This record gives sequence, structure tokens and C-alpha cells, in this order.
Amino acid sequence: MTEDPPDPPDQPDENEKVVITSAYSNYVLAVLFLVYVINFLDRQILSVFIGPIKKEFGVSDTVMGLLVGFA
Repeated sequence: MTEDPPDPPDQPDENEKVVITSAYSNYVLAVLFLVYVINFLDRQILSVFIGPIKKEFGVSDTVMGLLVGFA
């Protein structure tokens, strides 16, 4: 009782080309731009709120400088 080996997976045809549409390119560009904007805002948000954070926790300028410097 032997079983036949499974068929190998289909190999892609070398003549086939991947078609990238303009809409897909625009979608990828929009997603990358959105990720960039969120990353930029995430880095800048601490600088925007440095005054209220300093007042709330009662920390010195040195501590805030270290915090912002490492962020």
C-alpha cells in the first residue's frame, strides 16, 4: 500500500509579468505617507506638551531635556 507522492506546486510562468496599476501605486503611496505623518507627529508630540508635563510632574529642565533628548 503505497501512496503516490503529492504533485509539486505549480511554478510561475517566466513569461508572466506582474501588473501594478496606477490605483495600487497611489494606495501604497497614501499608506506610506500616512505612516510617515503619524511617525512625525509621534516624535513631535512631546515637544508640544513639554510645558504642561513639566508643570504636572514638577520636574526640572534637566530632566525634561534628557527625556526629550532620548525620545
